[in-house]
Parts: sequence; C-alpha cells; structure tokens
Amino acid sequence: MTFKGGYADNHFPVKSQEHTTQDFGPVHFINIEKNAEWILQAVVGKCEKASLKRSTLFATLKAKLQEAHEMAQGDAAVAAGDAADDPMNVFREIGTPGKAPKRKTKSRRGKNCPRLVTMPAKEPNKHPRNTATHNVLLLPMSTNSLWIRKDDIAWMIEYLADEVGPNGSQGVPTFDGGVADEPNCKAEGVHIWWDWHDDDQWEATGLSGPLQDKTFTCCIATFTEAKWAIVDAINSYGVSYSDANRDQLKQAAFDYIENHCVQLLLARRSA
Repeated sequence: MTFKGGYADNHFPVKSQEHTTQDFGPVHFINIEKNAEWILQAVVGKCEKASLKRSTLFATLKAKLQEAHEMAQGDAAVAAGDAADDPMNVFREIGTPGKAPKRKTKSRRGKNCPRLVTMPAKEPNKHPRNTATHNVLLLPMSTNSLWIRKDDIAWMIEYLADEVGPNGSQGVPTFDGGVADEPNCKAEGVHIWWDWHDDDQWEATGLSGPLQDKTFTCCIATFTEAKWAIVDAINSYGVSYSDANRDQLKQAAFDYIENHCVQLLLARRSA
C-alpha cells in the first residue's frame, strides 16, 4: 500500500495490515512512526527527520491508548468479580492436585487489542475555538509499534500539519487563525509568527498602520528575567522565570513581543 497527500508529491510505501476486530469487523491499520518518510513528506514536505520533534500527537495517542486499555481491564475485573459470586463457582474451583495455575503476563498497552480513543477533531492550539472530537482506532503491536485505522489517516495528517507543518502552530496557541497576511494579535495591524527555522524566535511584522513594514523579534535563548517580569505582571503565569519550562517561556515571549508592539502603537498615537 502507498500514500500520497498533504505536501507529498509522490506515492510513498506504508506498512499496512488487516485486522479483524470484534466491534468494527475487518479494519485496515497503517503503521505510524514520527520519522516515517511518508508522514514527514505529507506534513512538512522535503525535510529533515527531526522536523516533527515538536509534535506531541504521537505521545498523546500512546497515553490515550494505555488509558483506554487500563479502563477496559478495570471493566473486565468488575465483570470477573460479579462472576465470582456465582454459587456454581464452588464446583469450578476444584483443580488438579499438585499443579499450580500458570501465570499469565498481560501487555501494558494491550498488544493486538484495538482501542478507540477520543481526540480533538482539530489541533487545539491552532483551532482553540473548535470543540469537536474525533474517535481514533488504534492497534498496539509492541511497546514501540503503533498502528492507526486507515480511515483516520486524513485526520492525523491534518492535525500534524496544523501542529508542526509549515503554517502550523508549532505547539503554542495561535490567534485568530495565524494567517501570514492578516493581523493575528492585540497589536492592530501586526502579524506575529513563530520562526522555528531561525533561532526559535517570534517575529512580529507590521502589515498596516503606524508599524507598517516594521519588524521585531524575540528569541527564546535571549528572553530574560526582566522581560518575564513585565508580562508576568500582566498575565500572572503562576510560575517563576527560573522554574518556567520551554513552552511557558515560549508563550511569555509571544506575550512580550505582542505587548511591545501594543505599547509602541500607544506611544505613537499619543505623540
């Protein structure tokens, strides 16, 4: 089986298999890996293997899968408990003398057990107002091998493109769509975008008004405690600069460059 779609110009081979499920009948599953060439090409186009390193989708799917498996095991345990109250069990408990029951090991993720998990229909950082959900059917084959229903591939590619694709959110909230030729922040006429190809920095560009054709940048590596204090006083992050993780610093850097542009506009209008 091959795949072509998204930014992929050619057909790329994929690992697939048909699995008969109890609830859904025969289902075609596709193997998904973060560095699989067909996924990279579809989401980003020609790129390096590390291009999806900022994606959290794969980790989220695995966590949801384990959660669904543990819930199913819990339901099975309850059912077994109900069966234990059956008066006929007194006859079933008689075993063969001298033979201990065989110990059965259970897969932590439910190997070969398809599970349905609920995910956002759209990548939440780029589509914060979208509350729709999408049910994804997953099949774990081993600790590091995850398979997804063929019918869910289109959802996955769109989600990844919105997350880490060329026009994606890069894992942080976007504002009013994040379209490159439209204002997308509180500063009138200004568009802010995440330049992850060049030093991991925010770049603000004036599209119209007093800041037209002006460009400002704020880089994570040079984001200081003093800058943090300015935006923390406005947004009350609830965490100190020294304890902030990268995502929190990234959001604070956005807030800082946005506030910087807002203050520049206020100053020019009052001059």
